[in-house]
Amino acid sequence: APSAIKKVACDDLEESKYRNAAAICLGVLSSLRYSTDDVSRSESTQRNDNGKRFDLESLLRAKDGTVMLQTLRDVANSHHHIKSSISIKCLDSLLTSLQPVALPGTFYLVIETILKDTKSDELKSSCVSLLASQLESRRRVGFDGRGFVDLTTRLLKMPVDDLSGLLGRHSLPTIMSSLSDLICQVSTTAGEDVIRNMWLICKAYLHIATDCTVAFTSGLNKLLGLASAEKNTSKPAFSPALLRFARNFVAGTMFEDLSAQAIPTKEETFQEVWEGYVHIRGLACDSDNHSKKTEISKTNLFGHSVCSALALKSLRDAEAWVARQSVFEHAGAARTDLLSILSLSSHIQNEQEMIETIKSTLDVMLVKGSDTLGLYLVAAKVAFWWESRRLHQVEIIDAPQEEVSSSSSLIMDRNLCFKLNDFSSATLVETFNLLLADLPKKLALLCNRWGAAEDVCNRVSRILGQVSRSANTQLETCLREIVLFMNGGT
Repeated sequence: APSAIKKVACDDLEESKYRNAAAICLGVLSSLRYSTDDVSRSESTQRNDNGKRFDLESLLRAKDGTVMLQTLRDVANSHHHIKSSISIKCLDSLLTSLQPVALPGTFYLVIETILKDTKSDELKSSCVSLLASQLESRRRVGFDGRGFVDLTTRLLKMPVDDLSGLLGRHSLPTIMSSLSDLICQVSTTAGEDVIRNMWLICKAYLHIATDCTVAFTSGLNKLLGLASAEKNTSKPAFSPALLRFARNFVAGTMFEDLSAQAIPTKEETFQEVWEGYVHIRGLACDSDNHSKKTEISKTNLFGHSVCSALALKSLRDAEAWVARQSVFEHAGAARTDLLSILSLSSHIQNEQEMIETIKSTLDVMLVKGSDTLGLYLVAAKVAFWWESRRLHQVEIIDAPQEEVSSSSSLIMDRNLCFKLNDFSSATLVETFNLLLADLPKKLALLCNRWGAAEDVCNRVSRILGQVSRSANTQLETCLREIVLFMNGGT
């Protein structure tokens, strides 16, 4: 009997697998019919905040004689005793069981009413999950979900704190993940508002928890993926204007906000956020447009460095910008700059790209001088290349006169910029000092192997000829050792 199944679903003493199975059975039984001639409606009637009689069951619609009708009435009766812990658990199980079912169009009012009347985070979560399930596109033919769509868009327009209080903070990612389903059911203007409002919520909680932003990027990924799949169809799920807005939003507003706020800190790495963003940026932007959306600046350097893996031109632009920056001018912002260099260090595909990076960076230093971040960039790239190709296993005879030290390369990793999130600026500087100390011998060996030793040595020698008395001693020493080892010195 449904009552027995409902009892199992609400019994805390039962094993979770039996409770979950019972909740699923309630959902299946909702589509069956049985005789129910006399079910009282009196218990579901209560007073609202204005003192007027409010009949929750009057909002429910189902065919007479079905298990669905009985289940909906059970929802109304449990809501009548919503302050009771037993009723909360029962209502939670009932709402969970209804998620696979296409509910009557007026049921959105039930969800809204329960959200306003309960303080239980568990029940709020069930309400939000049920609301999100009714937004899914795979509902039955003829299903009228406009009420659920309207409720969701109204909720998203609320101030962030009020929305968090109504839905519960931990339920917000569920709403974010429904983005692709919601967008396909609203107008272009409403869709733009949905994207903006969801992003405002994500930004508000970015430094508290990243789950909202991860869910939002996941929703955008589905949206852009759907657009890509429907490129040649005559009836796309949403308008081309909305697609253009979403792409520009990803490349513009979202990128600038993440670049300013999602820099790895001791408390949060933001790695999952950036990985999700890079993926949707790849879907949103053509390969030729990654570097055209926003100019590189101090505030967005980290974002450009992470996203530069998407296009070689973006990578070259970011490397050139870094190579032009003075070591002295960036002393206060060294942490972000060095994390950005670590991110750039892994974006190399082959030997030819590596040679071009080294040469172009040295060319910039010929113009800007030796006291730039250019040598830091070369040191990080060489260290990553060395470790990723396992070159520390080469025999001593291949090295220029002496065994090459690999100690600094052992720390290199593709996601090192996120893994060193708790390093202070001073600690990062010491890390780069290790990379600089190992650079001369490694660079000499690599350039000899690639047949680029003469070109590189010539550039470094010309840079040394321009070194001023006020130059950074460590960088000057590194340059002199590069020339020494490339000429076969020890």
